Amino acid sequence: MAIIAALVSGGMYLSEETDEFQRHLFVQSILWGVGGIMVLTSVWGYLQLYTHISHFFTIWTYPFFLVFQSIAWGMLRWRNR
Repeated sequence: MAIIAALVSGGMYLSEETDEFQRHLFVQSILWGVGGIMVLTSVWGYLQLYTHISHFFTIWTYPFFLVFQSIAWGMLRWRNR
């Protein structure tokens, strides 16, 4: 339920943000977060096929996404200061 609330609040932020530059930075950080989680799960899947690494628990997908998004948000804000 908390994940749904976080997604809804992010969507509400995007719809109510009046500064297009801030909205653009937020959308870019979401895209970087999605890209990061895609890379992580793809690499983990290949490692599962060819090595004896343990199964990736999907409950960790959203927290990893938030980590990637937060790193991207910080880097984008630092780059555009």
